[in-house]
Amino acid sequence: MAASAAPALALPAELTILVFERLASFRDLCECSKVCRQWRAAADSNYIWGAMLRRRCVDVAVESEMAGGELASGRPACRNKAIFASWHRRYRGFTDSYTRMRRAFWRLEAWADTHSPLLRQSLAPGLGWMGDETMPVRELLDVVNDSPAMRDFIMAHHFHDGQRRRPRYIECGLFGSYECYGDVCSLSWLSSRMLQVIALDQFRLLVFAWCMRTQNYLGVVVGCPPEIERAFMHHVVQVQPQSRRTADRGLFGDFIVEYIDGLIAGNYDVYDGIISMMPNTGPHAVSTTTRGIRTTVSAMFCFDETPHLRVYRYQVTFEL
Repeated sequence: MAASAAPALALPAELTILVFERLASFRDLCECSKVCRQWRAAADSNYIWGAMLRRRCVDVAVESEMAGGELASGRPACRNKAIFASWHRRYRGFTDSYTRMRRAFWRLEAWADTHSPLLRQSLAPGLGWMGDETMPVRELLDVVNDSPAMRDFIMAHHFHDGQRRRPRYIECGLFGSYECYGDVCSLSWLSSRMLQVIALDQFRLLVFAWCMRTQNYLGVVVGCPPEIERAFMHHVVQVQPQSRRTADRGLFGDFIVEYIDGLIAGNYDVYDGIISMMPNTGPHAVSTTTRGIRTTVSAMFCFDETPHLRVYRYQVTFEL
């Protein structure tokens, strides 16, 4: 063994575990376990693999059940490692999307429990995974091409298969609502059974959120001319069919994470559990305080107006 490695090998077991806990990749941890018996014992500790499970947002209760056979035949000291290995095999190729979407939806669920219980109740149970007896996510792959950019989309439906289509949930769209002179728009997240691909000029869009009253919708670009693929492929666009106006909202995974971050940060008001599409922070909102009265004005581009005019809606809020 090289002399430079001796100090590291001489570390107490507790310090070795603390160092291993900070390794970014489980592959690095597995490589460290090959160095010597001391490092093998440290790298197999339940504490380290428990931290790895938490970092990857793995649902330990579910994965423990799935890994039941391995846990029964393995060493108790390596229980969390066996759970991690089972999870990694199940979601091979989707593990990064699993972590990203699981973290985002856990945050959404926690926020909705406090700010919009009705929205929380409207979220449908997720799709089963590959080979599960429940409706498998594999059916989504018949609609969505299996690319890195769309795995977040597939994983989102694995955790929550859209919103339930019950009358009391209609106005509680996950992606916000607004009302102006009796005109109500509420963008509800569609279940996998309601997904459809439509044509819009030279684009093909996979519609995943829809308002039954205004026909506004959100779709993911799944087909476009080759010369603009790099700019638009797999981006989320908001569309108003009558005016044919669109707005680019970025890649699906980025769109979901940023939207949930915005909800938690208070970028959108919530009235009686209904999320307002009108922003109260950002480039389309401004606030000022005069004589103890705080005035906030926000603007939103209208998608459901005549195509011959550029129309905005404004919201003015006064706070003492």
